[in-house]
Amino acid sequence: MKLKNNGHIYLSKIKYDVLKYISTFIKQHRYSPTYKEIAIKFKFSRARAGAIVAELFKLNLISKGGSAHRKIRLTDSQTDSIPTLLYNKEYSAMDLRRWAELLKKVFMKLVLKLMKNLIVLRLRQNQIAPVIMLRLKF
Repeated sequence: MKLKNNGHIYLSKIKYDVLKYISTFIKQHRYSPTYKEIAIKFKFSRARAGAIVAELFKLNLISKGGSAHRKIRLTDSQTDSIPTLLYNKEYSAMDLRRWAELLKKVFMKLVLKLMKNLIVLRLRQNQIAPVIMLRLKF
């Protein structure tokens, strides 16, 4: 969870999903879910559900009512802000491998181009023998 200077709140995917679930649950049932219901939905402990709800409360994304059991509340402005929130996308291993391969190709092209320019520059300055000149294709 990060608050950036441009006013955007960045949430982890799980916090964003919990917030969306709370909003949907309240719209469907007209009352809020319990920590246990949130935990069951996302397959984690009730304590973790409580911790996530507490963080959402600190960010003023939800409100808390007076009841002990179903105390999660959403004001109209909080409900309206949910679709505009951003979350950090978790990339799959395949996505990361593709990015790594792409970066490797771009990096290798850059290194080869720099080497070619350095060799040409040195040749112009007569600092290395012309025999060393490599033929690099791009």
